[in-house]
Amino acid sequence: MTPAQCVRTCLLGAFIAACAGLILRTILALAGKRVPWFTEIALAAGAALLSLVCRFVHERLVLKDYDKMVEQRRRRMHW
Repeated sequence: MTPAQCVRTCLLGAFIAACAGLILRTILALAGKRVPWFTEIALAAGAALLSLVCRFVHERLVLKDYDKMVEQRRRRMHW
């Protein structure tokens, strides 16, 4: 994974979490509950880290097996 892909993945996770945080904050505000100011920051940081881990696992496990399968097909086609 290149550094640009890492940054893009973290930003996407943080953006999705920020949107979810805003929705959560709105729902809780309508219910009359107070939400600490750092809730959205914590959600965004956690989601950025989680999305990075998920992408790393996906590249290491899923794509590795997929590459093996494609290589085996190529070998069969040549014979």
